[in-house]
Order: sequence, then structure tokens, then C-alpha cells
Amino acid sequence: MAARIIIGGLCAGVAMFIWGAMSHMALGLEESAIKEFPNEEQVIPALKANLNEPGFYGFPGMHLPKGATKEQAAEAEKKWTEKYQAGPRGILVYRPDGDKHCHPNNSPSNSSPKPSFWVRPLV
Repeated sequence: MAARIIIGGLCAGVAMFIWGAMSHMALGLEESAIKEFPNEEQVIPALKANLNEPGFYGFPGMHLPKGATKEQAAEAEKKWTEKYQAGPRGILVYRPDGDKHCHPNNSPSNSSPKPSFWVRPLV
């Protein structure tokens, strides 16, 4: 039984590796996954002026006050739905402070990066 689990895990790992290679090289999914702001010179100052805390932001926001009544919640949801349907809508992972570029070739020792090296920019 343990051998079947190990073999299944290895087969799944190989399948994921092959899918990763195909999606990266053949399908070009990495090009459509992360986009740049076309007008970054205007967007970045607006973000700096309005967002002070790092976080995972969703917009539009519902702006529901704490302890809201059912009527207030229903009104907030109605306004949110209108804003959502009108757009724009999205999510933003934001860090107001700068940091070093996180690429393995930029590490001082040029050794294999620790897992936290990859996770840190997202937190």
C-alpha cells in the first residue's frame, strides 16, 4: 500500500512538472498571468498616497460598518453590486515599502534560496 502511494505521488509530481514546462514554454500562460500598469507613473503615486498598510485588497469594497443592521447590510450589498457590475473590479497585493529584487541569481551567496525567500514578497 505504501509503495502505491509513493509511486502515485511520484507520477503526480512528474505530471505537474510536465504541465509546468508546457504552460510556461508552449502555451505562454506566464505572459497573460501578470500584467503591468500601462500608466505606472500615475498609478504608483496614487497608491502611495492612499494605501499605507501592506495587504491583499479587493475592490470595489462593500464598506459595511461594524455591527450593521440587516437593512444596512442589504443597502451596502446593493451599492456594492452596482459598483461591481459597473467596474472596475479586481484584487491587489500591495506592499508600500521597497525591497530587493527577489531572484535567485541576485542572492549574495548564489546558493539555493530558502522557501521564505519566495514567499516574503507576497506577505
